[in-house]
Amino acid sequence: MLILMGMVSRLDAGKSPYVAERLQDPINWHPWSEETHRQFEASGKPGLISISHELNALSRAMAKETFRNQDIASKVNEHCFAIAMDKNEHPQIAEFFSSYVWSSKQIAEWPLTVFVTPKLKPIDGGGYFPPTDAWGSRGFSTIFNTVLKRWSAPGSQLQSKVDGEMAKLTIRYGVASSPSQKFNADQLVLVVDNLSFQYDSRYGGFSLSPKSISFHPLRLLDLAVKESTSQADRAKAMRDTTLEAMLNGAVRDFVHGGFFAASTEESWTIPDFRKSVSVQTDAVDYLSQFPEYRIIVEETVGGLISDFRTSSGLYSEWIEFTADAGTENEFHTWTLEELKDSLEPEEVNAFVKCFGIKAEGNVSDKLDVIGAFKGRNILKATSDDGGSSLVRSAIIKLRKLRREQYQLRQETVSSVITNSLVASALCQAGPKFAKDASELLENMVDTFWNGETQRLLSSAREGHANASEASSKGYALFVKALLDGKNLPASNRFQELASEIQAILMERFGTELGPCLIAPVQQTVIPANLFGFPEFQDGSGISIMLENLHRLKQVYPNAGYENVGRAILHHLPEEFSYVPEQFPRLIQAADAW
Repeated sequence: MLILMGMVSRLDAGKSPYVAERLQDPINWHPWSEETHRQFEASGKPGLISISHELNALSRAMAKETFRNQDIASKVNEHCFAIAMDKNEHPQIAEFFSSYVWSSKQIAEWPLTVFVTPKLKPIDGGGYFPPTDAWGSRGFSTIFNTVLKRWSAPGSQLQSKVDGEMAKLTIRYGVASSPSQKFNADQLVLVVDNLSFQYDSRYGGFSLSPKSISFHPLRLLDLAVKESTSQADRAKAMRDTTLEAMLNGAVRDFVHGGFFAASTEESWTIPDFRKSVSVQTDAVDYLSQFPEYRIIVEETVGGLISDFRTSSGLYSEWIEFTADAGTENEFHTWTLEELKDSLEPEEVNAFVKCFGIKAEGNVSDKLDVIGAFKGRNILKATSDDGGSSLVRSAIIKLRKLRREQYQLRQETVSSVITNSLVASALCQAGPKFAKDASELLENMVDTFWNGETQRLLSSAREGHANASEASSKGYALFVKALLDGKNLPASNRFQELASEIQAILMERFGTELGPCLIAPVQQTVIPANLFGFPEFQDGSGISIMLENLHRLKQVYPNAGYENVGRAILHHLPEEFSYVPEQFPRLIQAADAW
């Protein structure tokens, strides 16, 4: 009991639920703060930093298997200084280390597990680590022993390792070695060629398994079709096949609206049932350009509002319906008997025809190797009757039934990035959601924007803002959301505030070269020459900022936005020229200039 009370005092359980959950570990975790940084520097030990968020399944697994392993905990406590951090509460640090892990390990997931020097320079790291080596990958014990060996080696060897990691980061995310050329049709041919090597010609998509829901490759293929390149027909075929597979496959949530995070196998039959805001907003952003997908856009936005909006009016990044293994499958799958008990006979017939429902379940034993879906049906469109009145009435009844049977759980930390993505999606979805968009933008301004200090705050919990400052990506996405509110009643005020915050972003995060840093230029924790270039689902801060600058210069032609945009274009990363498929949002933004 005395130990537990001491840990509560040290960690301040009133903060992030992810950090508070670490109290259950035998590892002596510390929260991120200036005081923690001072204690860490004084410890003379290497640091272990764990960064994640509240509803992350891999974080739960790593806590159970690794952090609560008594042998591992004892060694960490003896040889390391451990820090637990919520990615939404400290986005600048999280962005920095996510850049490192992506650059060095090509891992884009949470948790991040990073070993660092007391100056917060990375020694080694990755994502999820089991306690010991497994599935051909290093376990935590292996990487921990490697870090301790490096730490005990002569200082020059450790310094060489650390300098090498930082050099890789700077090359990957810092200034290009030469100014980039404007993206052109020849490079689009290269994009289509590169994507074709990753393309699944049988089922669509750009990997085997798991297949994440991503509309980024489709944006590039759209560009190839639009520019009528020599690869236009090939690009159109890959785009259409992939889009049809995602919209009709089991990765689409036909009952509650929106999309799941991924398909666990290549045929789009068994989804990973997790749902995040970024997947929903990316779908809205892409599908809104096609009038024929209006109903899917509206269903996706409806799911955002009903499932992700919290009692404070802000939005959670992730949701789940239970923390217990297996029951999430039951929330999203159906038995034929269950349908017969809940629907009228004609509704059952229409639903069965539309989604290929079977008494024995519609997942083959070849895919369902552990029998998790025995007798159950995963919804996957098998006919064109999804819009019929009978199917629609069945969906409404089934949605209500599941809401009565299961408890929805939302993350309690709500970030400015998440809410900016949602606000933009609400604006893109049209007049039907204008009221929701207006209410959210007003709430965001009240919660995240501190007019006195001229700072954008990173996150809120239960409607109350936390003190840490947003990353440059947070600023850029907030400006974009305000600009997307151009058709709302308070549009003039939103536009003026967008211009004001853009100026602060350039002043506080900008460099003489043009691109913005992940963190403010005067912050010493993050290297001063590191830009924010990772292109994950919500795009990089720089690609969003390029888009914003292009829109702002139309409204304020004499405000100097043209010069800033040109400067950024002049110093795009070198990879932009030879691996352009990694930068879809950046290419789209650059193309507008």
